[in-house]
Amino acid sequence: MQRPLSLSSVSPAVLLAACAILAGCNPAPNSGSASSSDSGSADALAMPLTSGAETPVTPAPSASALPAAPPVRIVHVSQPQDEYAYVERATAMSGAFGDAPPDYGYDYGPTRIWAWHGRNNAVRLVEPIDGGNRYYYYQPGQDYPYLVRDADYSYGYDDGQLVVIYDSEGRPLPPAQYDRYSDRAARELARAQAVYAASMSSERQQVRAANWAARRAQFDAANAQWQAEQNQDAEWRAYHDEHQAEQQAYWQGEQDQRQQEAQAFNTWQGQGYQGPPPPAIGQNRGAAIVTTAVVAAAAGAILQHNADQQRMHQQEQQLQQQQQAQAQQQAQAQQQAQFHQQQANAANQQAQFHQQQAQAAQQHGAQEAQFHQQQAAAAQQHADQQAQMHQQQQAQMAQQHANQQAQMHQQQEAAAQQRAAQEAQAHQQQQALAQQHAQQQAQLHQQQQAAVAQQHAAQEAQMHQQQQAAAAQHAAQAAQAHQQAVAQQHAAEQHPAPPPHPMPVHPGQPTPAAPHPAANAAKPAGAHDDKDHHHEHDHG
Repeated sequence: MQRPLSLSSVSPAVLLAACAILAGCNPAPNSGSASSSDSGSADALAMPLTSGAETPVTPAPSASALPAAPPVRIVHVSQPQDEYAYVERATAMSGAFGDAPPDYGYDYGPTRIWAWHGRNNAVRLVEPIDGGNRYYYYQPGQDYPYLVRDADYSYGYDDGQLVVIYDSEGRPLPPAQYDRYSDRAARELARAQAVYAASMSSERQQVRAANWAARRAQFDAANAQWQAEQNQDAEWRAYHDEHQAEQQAYWQGEQDQRQQEAQAFNTWQGQGYQGPPPPAIGQNRGAAIVTTAVVAAAAGAILQHNADQQRMHQQEQQLQQQQQAQAQQQAQAQQQAQFHQQQANAANQQAQFHQQQAQAAQQHGAQEAQFHQQQAAAAQQHADQQAQMHQQQQAQMAQQHANQQAQMHQQQEAAAQQRAAQEAQAHQQQQALAQQHAQQQAQLHQQQQAAVAQQHAAQEAQMHQQQQAAAAQHAAQAAQAHQQAVAQQHAAEQHPAPPPHPMPVHPGQPTPAAPHPAANAAKPAGAHDDKDHHHEHDHG
């Protein structure tokens, strides 16, 4: 918690002198004076953004690639809930800065680092690394951080000592794991001190609006990640609720000013970065920080004045003590004679006192011995009770374990029986399905055989009918041919055929042979011409 400077012990004259110093060093805004930050110089605490194309980003080394550093001392918080103090303070600072662009940038090696300076002189420095950013948080006027956050872990420091380590979500790691990450914490602490020193001495550069627009989402995601974990972690949420009002009051002025800067940037970005960039409202922050430095100087003068006053008061007290010592010496000289007499009397009293001391020592020794015996008995009784309690706990745990084992064994047997029953049922179902399939196959085979036999019988019957019809047709044709032959023979007998006309013979052609008498002879009854016979067969 940040506490204001206490001025309750300062005299009115010194207060008036301090006010005069402040009035001379911090003129009114309308006095006509202009600071170097108004012109965007390299010494300004806040510089306007600049337009132009986005420039490449060169990441800083990872934690393991940073130079080796002296070991960091590990300490622990007295109250477990205080582990959240460091991440809560950094969350409040990031929330106050919000979406406002950086105040300026500067180069540390090949890496461009961005800086935010609060009105209270608190500082946040951010440098790009592979996988995100590394954030450094500083209390007002301190050159070492109270928190460093990278893509994997965050480290909380107190006066350069490692106090707590958080994972990427903001959850504290068990203290037993601190030694494992202490080397990384030492390297990042040394890096934090180096980049802070560079921010005080390096030339400050204006930040390109395109670069801020490109990396702005990374900052929003990092803030949202911590906010989500804060809502889920009951202990962190309880710590936040307890200190929320205090942090909000401390950062309210900063947050209001940064919101104005963010809105001005959004407007300029919406206009395509046309026209001059919005002025850095934080330029007026220089006067506030100078005022803080002047207040610190005035406070030092006030403290010096109080120290001078206290030293003069001590000198007066020493003088009074010296005077009192001289008076006491004179009184001692007068009392010395009486003292010798008193010494003699005291010698007698001392002898009696030694005797009483011896008796008291003997009595005290007896009491000590009795007390030690009682302690030993109580310790033995406590040990017996602890042993009995341990035995009871072991017996209970053993019985509980045996019960769990028996229950697990019963459950396994029941599961095995159930599995065997399911397998038997499945086997029976498979057998029933196989038998049903065999029956269906046999029935289908019988049906196929019956259909084939029936079809064959129908074909045989049809063929027999066709053969009978062909035989009947053949018989009818034979009878008809016989009748025709008989009729022809009868007609030949009644009307003999005329002799054939002689064929003319042309010169040069052979004379045709006379027909053989047997060729025109009548065929006996019942005989058939081969051509007719074949014709009948063709009709058959």
